[in-house]
Amino acid sequence: MKHLFTFLCLFMLGFQANAQNCGEPLTCNNLVNFSLDQNGLGTITPDVILEGSFDPNCDYEISLMNGTSTLISGTNSLEIDCSFLGEFTLNIANNGSSCWGLINIEDIGQVCSTDVGPGNIPLSITYGNSYANIDGVDMNGIALNSVYSWLYAIPEADILAGENLIEFPESTNNSSLQNVSTLDIVLMEKMFSEGIEYPLRSVLSDVDGSNYFGVNDIVTTRELILGIINEFPSKNHIYFPSNYKFDSNFDAFDNIPNYREFRFSNDTLVDVSFSFRSYAYGDLSGATTVDSFSSQEVTDRNYIQSITIQDQMVEEGDIVSVPVGLLDESQNFIGLQMGIALEGATLLNVEHNYSALELMSNTLDDSNLRFSFLNAAGNTNMELTLELEIEKTAMLSEIISLNSTFKQELASYEENGTLNLVFSPATSVEYLDDYELRIFPNPMLDFTTILLPSSKEVDLEVLNGQGQILNVFKNAKDQINLSKEDLAHSGIYFIRVKNGDQYFIKKLVVL
Repeated sequence: MKHLFTFLCLFMLGFQANAQNCGEPLTCNNLVNFSLDQNGLGTITPDVILEGSFDPNCDYEISLMNGTSTLISGTNSLEIDCSFLGEFTLNIANNGSSCWGLINIEDIGQVCSTDVGPGNIPLSITYGNSYANIDGVDMNGIALNSVYSWLYAIPEADILAGENLIEFPESTNNSSLQNVSTLDIVLMEKMFSEGIEYPLRSVLSDVDGSNYFGVNDIVTTRELILGIINEFPSKNHIYFPSNYKFDSNFDAFDNIPNYREFRFSNDTLVDVSFSFRSYAYGDLSGATTVDSFSSQEVTDRNYIQSITIQDQMVEEGDIVSVPVGLLDESQNFIGLQMGIALEGATLLNVEHNYSALELMSNTLDDSNLRFSFLNAAGNTNMELTLELEIEKTAMLSEIISLNSTFKQELASYEENGTLNLVFSPATSVEYLDDYELRIFPNPMLDFTTILLPSSKEVDLEVLNGQGQILNVFKNAKDQINLSKEDLAHSGIYFIRVKNGDQYFIKKLVVL
């Protein structure tokens, strides 16, 4: 009986531990691709979308959604078939915690049937840079019957002699807008300065619905990123036949045709393709060329630039000015987007010396301050000052952070990188005036020597570009030797000398 009691206690403890694990916050990946199998079937489980591992003993509620409408839901798995091809929102919930991400359900093996019955011609809508998930398609003013959300049947008997018109509806599915970023704005700017290389990109730039590509499209895209508007005036999707060719005299600066309309003649039906690709406005970097459908990949250099703020203690009721800049001023960029969150402070003003078109900003709330910076001539820094009213006594590093729900990005032509936030310690001017620190060579290739004044013992710290301490040398004097093996990889590092409450920081570049 004693052993049975012990077993039951251990079982209950294990059950409680599992229950506690099930309550941990969930984090979802975004823009996940999922393909049906060779039978046109698929099973979506929590690990498809969740970041990291998940506990199989927990119950996860999964919902596949089109906009705000739930299409199918279940516990721990969803069974799907060819009727669910497209871009959807996948929501996962467990014990009060939830997260969501976009999922592209694909038919890579092309096993989903396009049989629409005798006397009909199939009209399919596949992925261009986004799935549209539209509600219907008309031909000559009459709604076509849908087999799936991506497949429609054109009755051959309804095709008129002469010209026929297929009309796609406006798409209000705005999930694809999450892909739009400063990189797309920079690609728009490039077309103004260097001309249009890819016609499709210029068409997708007409986000204001003016039927031509102009400066206002760049402004409108920045307004979307900043949260000033929630969708593009042009609505969100257009459609191209798979065999579409741009005319040699196409000029997006003058006129862009209506790509929600498709005209064909019954006399040339044999040359007509009813396989369409859907494209989302604004997402230039994710687009392929309509002419060849070859990739227009944008180089991701995995470059990390750091936003830098000098840390300091502030007190409740203070009105403080906080300069914000970039740490590495050797990297040239065209555009930048930055999202800042405040906890324990209210933004009163943003001071800068840029024009209204160079720096745009929007305050959705104190936890969502957004900035968009653009200058076609190129930049190596962006400087502004935040005027804050402090609501709690704390260090600035405890009050200011980057908004984790907003994409932090900087970009030059066809290159992009990410932003993080580094706080540099407050420094003492008196201490800096009489302190000598030499790093040679700097930039460093294989090794470097840090020369310290012989008259003082100090604590020396080596930090990475994110402000994390990698190494500490206590009571250092004379010199410290560093090799590349002591550091994780090439990039920006900092040598911080500390003496009591006084600091001195110098940048070290590792090649």
